[in-house]
This record gives sequence, C-alpha cells and structure tokens, in this order.
Amino acid sequence: MSPAPAGYLAITLHTHMPYVRKNGDWPCGEEWILEAWAECYLPFARLLRDLARGEAAGRLAVTLTPVLAEQLADRYLRRRLTAYLENKMRQCAEEAERPRLPDDTWKNAVAAFYLETYTAHFDAISSAGALDLPAAMRDARKAGCLEVLASAATHGHLPLLPSDAARRVQLETGLESYRETFAGYPAGFWLPECAFEPGRGLAQLLAGNNLRYTALHHSALAEGQFPTQAYRLEGGPVAILPVHPLPYDLVWAHDGLPSHGEYRDYPKRDLDGHGLQYWRITSLDTPIESKLPYEPGAAQARAREDARVFVEAMARELADAAARLEHAHPPVIHACFDTELFGHWWYEGLDWLRGVLDAAEARPDIELVTPSGYLDLVGGSVSDGLWPGETSWGLRESFYTWRNPLTEEMLEKVNRCDARMRDTAAHPPDLEAEPQRRALDQALRELLLLQGSDWPFMVTREQAGDYARERFSAHLERFEQLLAMASGEEDAARLAYIEEVDRLFPTLSFREYSLRVP
Repeated sequence: MSPAPAGYLAITLHTHMPYVRKNGDWPCGEEWILEAWAECYLPFARLLRDLARGEAAGRLAVTLTPVLAEQLADRYLRRRLTAYLENKMRQCAEEAERPRLPDDTWKNAVAAFYLETYTAHFDAISSAGALDLPAAMRDARKAGCLEVLASAATHGHLPLLPSDAARRVQLETGLESYRETFAGYPAGFWLPECAFEPGRGLAQLLAGNNLRYTALHHSALAEGQFPTQAYRLEGGPVAILPVHPLPYDLVWAHDGLPSHGEYRDYPKRDLDGHGLQYWRITSLDTPIESKLPYEPGAAQARAREDARVFVEAMARELADAAARLEHAHPPVIHACFDTELFGHWWYEGLDWLRGVLDAAEARPDIELVTPSGYLDLVGGSVSDGLWPGETSWGLRESFYTWRNPLTEEMLEKVNRCDARMRDTAAHPPDLEAEPQRRALDQALRELLLLQGSDWPFMVTREQAGDYARERFSAHLERFEQLLAMASGEEDAARLAYIEEVDRLFPTLSFREYSLRVP
C-alpha cells in the first residue's frame, strides 16, 4: 500500500465566453469565439480526449458556462468555424510560400508550423468522430478523469442581481443546461466571478439545489483560516474550496511563467502579411521592434520546464502547509484559471498544462484530485465557520469591477428590467396566445443576456467597452420591444428576427418563471 501524499492538487478551469452569435463580427463579436475555439477549445478538447483514452495522465475539473455551451453546439457557428479554419489555412499557406529576403526566410518555417496546426484542427472537426469540446468533456467525465461544474446561465454576477427570482432563474437555467449537455447532475457550481455576499440567499440556493460545493476567492477567508482547507459555507451543507493564491500568482504576475522569453509574443503581428505572430517575447524589457524570432520547439521545451517548476512550487507549499497547520488530513491546493488563458493569450499554455498533469502524476508527495474527490477523502472533517463578506476575484477583491461610477447606470437598468419582468409575471397577459407567449419567453432570454457580468467588466477594464455598451443597449431595446409585443403591439417580423439573433435556452419558459415568482 503506497503512503499517503503530503497533499492534494485540484485544478479547476473556468470556461466562459459571452453571447456573441450574430451580434457583431470583427473586431468584436463572433471573431472572439472563433479565435478561442481554434486556439483554446479544440486543443483543450484534444487534451481531454487523451485523458479519456489513457494517453495522458491526470485529472481536472472544468466549467463550461451554459451561454458558451449553447454557442459551441450551434450549427451556424460551427459552419463559421469551418470557414474560419479554411481561411487561416489559406493565409498560412500563402505566408509559408511567400518570397522573402534572406534575413526573413525564418518566417516561412513559422508560417508552416501554423499551417500544420490549423490543418490538424480542421481535420479534427471534419473527421467522422469530429473533435468537439462538450463531447470530449462528456467522454472524460465518463472515464473518471474529469469533473464538470455547473454555472449560471449567462454568467450573471449573482450578488448584484436585484431579486431572488433573478438569482434563481440564472442558477436553475444553468442547471437545466448542464443536464441537457452532460446528461447528469453536478456536484459543484461555479459562482460567476467567484462573487459572494451575505444576505443574498446564495448559500441556501446552492444547498436547495443539492449542490455539494463551490469555490470562493481566498479573500473570503477570515484570520486564522487557510486556503489549504475546505470549509462549510455559513455553517451549512455546501463546502467551499478556496482558490489558492500561489498558482494564480505564479501565472498572472507581471513576471509570471507566461512572461518567459521563449513564448510567443502576443501583441506583435506581421502587418505586411496576414497578421501572423512571428516573434517571441524575448524579454519583458525588449522593445516591440527588437523581438527575436519565435521558435516553436524552444517554446514547448520551456513549457515543460515551467510545468516542472510549477509542480515543485505546489509540492513545497503543500509540505509547508502540512507541517505548519497540522491538518487532520493532508492539505489541498485549489488552482483555478480561466480556460481561455491557455492557447490564446498564452499560446503554449496547454502544453504547460499537460506538463503539469504529467509532473504531478509522477510525484509520490502530490495526488491530483477533483474537488469532489478531495471532499470524498476528507469526509466529515470539513471545517465549519466560513462566513464571508463581499468577495470576488475582481479588482480590490470586491464588486468594484462590476459596480462603480462607470457601470451604475447599467445596473440600474438591469434592476428596472427585473422589476418589470416580475410585475409582468404577477399580472401576465394571455399566455395561450402564441405571439404573446413567444415574446415573453424571448424577453426572459434578453433579461438573462442583460444580466451577464461581461458587459460591466468590459466597460470597467476598458476592454472593448464601446462594444459592451452597444450590446447592453441592444438587449435592453429588444427587451422593451418584446414586452410591448406581449402587451398587444404585434410585430411578427421583429419577433422572428430577435428569436433568431438571440437564440439560446430553447426550453426557457416565461410560464414556468411566472409560477415561481412570489
């Protein structure tokens, strides 16, 4: 019998993209999901497939937000992905064959590397057993090497929503989407933005839906509490696995692992050609005009070395925690990342992740677990007494990212729309009339889209803020038009258009919503 490890490592990846289908193209809109699909979701699906087949080591936990799952299953977007990859292959082929001056011929080799990569993606989605992220997640889940958490319907910031009804429909629509996508029931639920605030009924809502655990930022911990332990949220049945700060700091610090010079440089593109990224970071101090050529082999070797360094750091932290805290059971590090970090911003990130899984599996002092697996191991010894205040993983570890002078008007409009929807539920029109029923079903979808945390986030961080404002205004206008239609202002063409553009959550029903609003 092998000795117990010094500690456990649980890795959870949060996979989310706001709704962009038929809501803009480039530079903001569908281009985002197509780029993430090609550079992150397909390579990640390949890793999960290898895990399920026993061709890679380790285990993970992953979220796939309902709003993203709907888009990945959408036929229109899947056709767009095929066309996107075909265009990328054409561009890379042209770049690989482009006549160049002697000092620039190295670019042909880099372009050929990209061509090989995009061709592999295209072949994977075009084969009989086409590579697909939700399907790969289902297979890995069935094989026991993946745990899939549920999340809120459109990634609404639950504590900032104005009513219990709003929080409930976000959560329960998310659970329904989970059951449709994964044919099962989740043990864990990812609170969008890791946002929690007492008095909002979130602990009771999670417990009432038989959810076993969630994650909160380590800022939720009180003095004397540690991120290497699990806790009971507000003393109830739901467990909290705190997000440990060390993995985050190692990756997201200014000089963190992805800043190493061998990795592909994100900002610099070849503006004389098709915009390919031909250069490596070189150093944090290197001016953009002085970047050195990208060498894929050297970058992949660096990813393997950085994976080893990361796992060494996890082992030291676990050993220190075990010695310092004298846990009744070995400590755990819950390492949480946005999935989209890997493959897009950090081009070699999935090579690094695969290396982390390999390196951790090879060590006797670390055991990779899923969050549920860890809770199974510790049984009833989960600590009581985590009573967090306002907490998130946003700026200032508070709600400032989503609630500030730049976003106050957006929040006020969400509140007014929520009140109007609840009032409509209390005094509904004729729900037997098809146009009115369809309009109200769609109005509920628009309300969910308005509630997405992405819009205020983008405004606050000045990341495509104009697009976020336009999207918010568009959903607000559609919501108001749909309520007018439900009141008798028929506009069949406009109703059909909105249903086609914002087509998600087909089973969402205003009738069911109205029955559950107090």
